[in-house]
Amino acid sequence: MNTELLQMLRQHTSRSDWRTSDNTLVPRAFIYDPLHRRLIGPGIQLGDVNNPANLRLGRVLTDDTDHPDFGKRHTPGTIVGQICSMGWGAKGFTACQAGIQFITFDERTGGLCLSMQTGKDGSTPPYSPNWPNGVPFTAQDLVCHVLLYPDGSLVVGVNTDPNRRPTFSLVVNGDGEFNGSVTINGNLTVKGVISADRFLPTSGSRETK
Repeated sequence: MNTELLQMLRQHTSRSDWRTSDNTLVPRAFIYDPLHRRLIGPGIQLGDVNNPANLRLGRVLTDDTDHPDFGKRHTPGTIVGQICSMGWGAKGFTACQAGIQFITFDERTGGLCLSMQTGKDGSTPPYSPNWPNGVPFTAQDLVCHVLLYPDGSLVVGVNTDPNRRPTFSLVVNGDGEFNGSVTINGNLTVKGVISADRFLPTSGSRETK
């Protein structure tokens, strides 16, 4: 029995300082953290027989008496679960630095976000009409940079701060193939040779030189 760990759990309350917070709980076996209702341990492996293993994440809505409310619905874009990684510092584990976040749009559809802690305060692009200046976030918040929609659309830079966009939001080290049309709302810079069967002018286009 790890008496030091048991003593830390006794001191692990809502009034604890960082020395007895969950950031410093590093057991070598599974323990239950009743304050945050979490299992803490070294790892987890899931397996099922003749079926895929499942890890299902959900967020229950409650009424004023803290009972499940089956009449309520999540606001579209609500995060219902996440898996994240943490760093290690002078006070133990850090806040989440990178994560996969699962969001819901309605009862039938949801999305998947690749989210990162930016380390800087900022805001998302505008969302009219409620957030004309964007949704503010702090340096420690996970920001959804890449979002996969139910129809298969993949958006890069969806919530990236428009004032701090990287020089290149997408870098591909290798060949690429597009089996369809490509629309570019901006300048196109090519360092190399362009090979094409033909070029067709469109309305408002300018001839190349």
